[in-house]
Amino acid sequence: MVLSQMFDWLFAPITNNFSKLWSIVIISFLLTALTTWIYKKFTNQQELKEIREQMTKLREDIRNNKNDAGKMTELNKKMWELSGKQMRSNFRPMLITFLPLILIFGWMGTTFKVSEEILTWGVHIPLFGTGFGWLGTYILASLVFSIILRKVFKIY
Repeated sequence: MVLSQMFDWLFAPITNNFSKLWSIVIISFLLTALTTWIYKKFTNQQELKEIREQMTKLREDIRNNKNDAGKMTELNKKMWELSGKQMRSNFRPMLITFLPLILIFGWMGTTFKVSEEILTWGVHIPLFGTGFGWLGTYILASLVFSIILRKVFKIY
């Protein structure tokens, strides 16, 4: 109840002045920008860049050594080590953002009604129906904003 009232107050300038679609898109942008910023601040970007470059080289080596089982095993072992290192690096910002996002998603679910279509396209598409509810709209907007923000801020 208290959190719901806090989120109502916090997001009132958005939800009171824009349509549901634009409210979700703006909230999506704000949350994506915040999580992207936290990700950048709490990870070693130079280390992640080096890991990404090493993994790209390993993928190329794997493609070039498909017929050598011993070499493939060695390269895959290195790939798994780098993947683990990358995942450990990403774990801290994920822990920081997880609980606040879950709480905000709960608030959004009650504010924007789960069964209501927010983004519609007019024709029935199997598995998708005639549009997205608040969550589908949020995910779509968040994916677009995440790709753009990561490129702009050079996040690896």
